[in-house]
Amino acid sequence: MHKHIKHLILLTIILVGLSSLGLIGCAENHKSYNINITIDGKPVNFTKDLGYPYLTKTQRTMVPIRIISENMGYNVDWSKDTWHQGIRKVWINNNTNRIELEIGKSTAIVNGKSVPIDRDEKTGKPVDTKAELVGSRTYVPLRFITEAMGGIVEYERKNGNHYIDIITGKDVEEPKEGGTYSGITFDPKKDVLNDGSGRMSEEKTKEFLAKVIANSKFYKENGKYYFKYDKVDVPEGYTVGLSLGVSPKPGSTVTPVKLTPNPFINPEENKIPVGQSFVRQIRNDAVEAADLIMFQIAIVKDGYNEKVYGGRSSSISYKINYNPITKTATRTIYDKWGSGHTSPFDASSIFDI
Repeated sequence: MHKHIKHLILLTIILVGLSSLGLIGCAENHKSYNINITIDGKPVNFTKDLGYPYLTKTQRTMVPIRIISENMGYNVDWSKDTWHQGIRKVWINNNTNRIELEIGKSTAIVNGKSVPIDRDEKTGKPVDTKAELVGSRTYVPLRFITEAMGGIVEYERKNGNHYIDIITGKDVEEPKEGGTYSGITFDPKKDVLNDGSGRMSEEKTKEFLAKVIANSKFYKENGKYYFKYDKVDVPEGYTVGLSLGVSPKPGSTVTPVKLTPNPFINPEENKIPVGQSFVRQIRNDAVEAADLIMFQIAIVKDGYNEKVYGGRSSSISYKINYNPITKTATRTIYDKWGSGHTSPFDASSIFDI
């Protein structure tokens, strides 16, 4: 625990320099119940950002698919270009299986075949349970998402608590130094700086930062503003450093917004998780009074010793400044020593407000 907090504090310091086992919870507007979910014996830690499970009137456990899928080791993508037009699809895949879901439909396409997302456990007949949007998260029955990916679900109720264990059937392997992460190959023999610091090389860092940008979106939906980040996998020993600030015009009395992984920051709405996908609603008054939205990202080398090597823990880091009035943006690229170069940036790649 102390090690984890120390890492978060270190990550926060870096970003500032850049500019439970169990769960008792529910989804919005749904009745809560006591549930403990594990995947291959490891507990799933649901949060406000990632969403909470809930129990339907028909006793179906509905779960936010991203946290379940990613904890099972699968990739999740969504129809970014058509989401705000009402065409809302989600894809989940691994090396052998692919699922396509659409909000409001009771069927899914699994490996090219249309199947119901829910069945009566006794008769096997389809049940009219639909993939639904709760807040900004997609929910489906837990059993469907597990079994469609070749896993099984074990359930037990004891003393009023629900205990669910998902067994993926995958062999558990020790993490590898190299490999492919979010579609990007990483070879520690050639993709690390040769100064002994362990920092990722400049060119490889740029590849991962491009993926972080592609997986980040600031948008408006139903009159509300949201910032959404889809998790980008990085090699062991590295962390995606991310922060976002919404600053009001000079003289404004509106409180600014600062999203950061700092575990001690208040209010709670400003905290964001490390190494997880999330959707965060941003206060309307902050956005509508803003003349600057600042997005900062880096690929941090865990445990980097600044006193020994100097400079920053990310060989390349970005600060993207967006002006919501002119709808223009700039990007400042900082090198490992902190020297920056600013140039115009395509605002539409992140901002849709």
